[in-house]
Amino acid sequence: MVKRSVRHWGSLGAGYRGAGMKIVENTDRRLVIVHRPWVMAGLIWIMGLAALYGAITGKQIDSLAEHILVAALGVAVTFAAWYWFAFLRITFDRDAGQVEHRSLRPFGSRSKFIDLAKVNGARLEANWSNRVRLTRLALDTEDGVAALEYGYGSADRTALESAVNEWLTRPE
Repeated sequence: MVKRSVRHWGSLGAGYRGAGMKIVENTDRRLVIVHRPWVMAGLIWIMGLAALYGAITGKQIDSLAEHILVAALGVAVTFAAWYWFAFLRITFDRDAGQVEHRSLRPFGSRSKFIDLAKVNGARLEANWSNRVRLTRLALDTEDGVAALEYGYGSADRTALESAVNEWLTRPE
């Protein structure tokens, strides 16, 4: 087993940041990418919880309809924060022969596994919104496309896509 220094892979080594995602390990045996949207998740959680607090305490609310509206808004925003702003850890592991996609959320975590032999490569999925191209990182597998992110973003993910494809094509 050849163990190369992370510096050998240049700017795509550990510490690479792109699209809010960060490569924290890039060796011949493992590639680990993390995504921790602290700021955005924190702001959305605070807005949702503030709306729920306002609905419960009734401050500045005069009618039952306003209570229901503010409570519904609080629940919806809190759910959005919980669902779309999960912390992600994506581990490509040659020794285990799998890719682990782990979502960490308040009240628990969830892992999905993909057989590494079924992965054909990484690609960007694109979507357009208000004349802005939004992308997310995904894997092409024999079973179809597996998205690695829950939403689309405007940050450039091409270097991250290249890093994953480069790791997948490295000789074992």
